[in-house]
Amino acid sequence: MKKSCIRLLLLLAWGWGLAFAVGAQPAEHVWGVNAGGQAWYWTNGAQWHEAPSDNRLRHVSVGADGEVWAVEHSGAILQRERGRWRQMPGAAVQVSVGSARHVWVLNADEDIFRWTGMQWERIAGKLVSIGAASDGTVWGVNRWGNVFRRDGATWTPMPPGPVQISVGSAEHVWGVDQQGNIMRWDGRRWRRVGGEMAQVAVASDGGAWGVKASGAIYRREAGESAHWQLLQGWLVQISTAHHEPSPRR
Repeated sequence: MKKSCIRLLLLLAWGWGLAFAVGAQPAEHVWGVNAGGQAWYWTNGAQWHEAPSDNRLRHVSVGADGEVWAVEHSGAILQRERGRWRQMPGAAVQVSVGSARHVWVLNADEDIFRWTGMQWERIAGKLVSIGAASDGTVWGVNRWGNVFRRDGATWTPMPPGPVQISVGSAEHVWGVDQQGNIMRWDGRRWRRVGGEMAQVAVASDGGAWGVKASGAIYRREAGESAHWQLLQGWLVQISTAHHEPSPRR
């Protein structure tokens, strides 16, 4: 009897330890910017925490490995490192992070740049919205509403639809059209997803977050039958990514 009790206690302790270890790694990364220009991140699937910055932010993006970059209203580009914002070279109006290896920005002239790890590499073309994923998938939209997918070193024209685009992976490309309708790419065409948003963000597992023009925040779990759920808080821009461990170096 005593040995059985000891075994049970050991199994429970192991289970609790495993649950703690798993819980320490979030299933998703979610960051956003509020109307006051401050960044917030979602933790434990329950609450928002502020990540204060010295100046007003206009855009933030998080990758599948937890990599976070942001852009200030002044155009300054920031990288989140060890709980602090670090200014990076260059200027931009939008940033999209798939992972530490896939960071793209657009500047005020609609020029496209990719971070090489040491400097910004100019990419041919002009875009007003860009989405990058951890698998290297990149899509973009130009000022005329033309949609492009990055294939190797070229941009391939795709059917028009969204004016704002988000990429979780090659299989999960979402966007919002001029009227606020939510759309997703099914491999051949854009399909409507129920609901309307001012901006939407999708992760590699198909889970999505969105914000309305009012600032209300919504979350939609992965799956065809999922519905939008209203959450606490107010944001003007949001970014999400499904958690993927960073590769060992």
